[in-house]
Amino acid sequence: MIIRLAFLLLLSTGSIIQVLASDIAITPFIREVPIKENGEPLIDLRDQTIIAYDESMLLKNPDCTQVRETIYKKICEAQELLPYGLRFQLLVGLRSLRVQEQLFAKQYAKLKEQMPSMDEKELFLETSKFVAPVKTWENQINVPPHSTGAAIDIILINLEGIPVDMGVDLDYPFQNEKAMRTNSDSISVDARKNRDIMAKALSAADFVNYSGEFWHWSYGDRRWAYMKHAEYAIYGPMIK
Repeated sequence: MIIRLAFLLLLSTGSIIQVLASDIAITPFIREVPIKENGEPLIDLRDQTIIAYDESMLLKNPDCTQVRETIYKKICEAQELLPYGLRFQLLVGLRSLRVQEQLFAKQYAKLKEQMPSMDEKELFLETSKFVAPVKTWENQINVPPHSTGAAIDIILINLEGIPVDMGVDLDYPFQNEKAMRTNSDSISVDARKNRDIMAKALSAADFVNYSGEFWHWSYGDRRWAYMKHAEYAIYGPMIK
């Protein structure tokens, strides 16, 4: 209990945002949460019109418009709480382990070039801040959140479908690690307001946030179970 509380921080910025103190996308505490897969089906956002999605992301990840049925319902629920003039846009939902491995390898290579003094383990852990690995440094199986269909990368757009100010260049979000943190103090007043609006709505729908990325939220996966003190996660990996 003490360990759990040490890693759980509740912040209030006009809304309540749950974040992990650790910046790493995987921790032993999260990885040890058991999974009891409930068999819930996927919903493809291409088959609906309520929640917008980024069509350009399909070129990189053909599964990205899919989420678990409950996740879809909760996004719709959260969208109802947004002020007039704002909607959600899903960037990424489901992601295969194959695509996840490719993303991890790409980020690892980029960091290796930028930080040549780091050894392999340091590079692995640094990469894990941005992309969850399919296996840990100790070669134990990891379940990346996006592989479960329970995690979403999401932003706000206006009624014309144009992204509002979220504090980073959405085409290159990893270029500013400080600004991409949910509670960053290095973003504009408008970006802070938009993040807080998004966080308030998603938190009300019972999503939890990965503090290293303002856009990453989930429900029913290991992170959610850990942060909500649930006995187990209800979603496991969907596709290879």
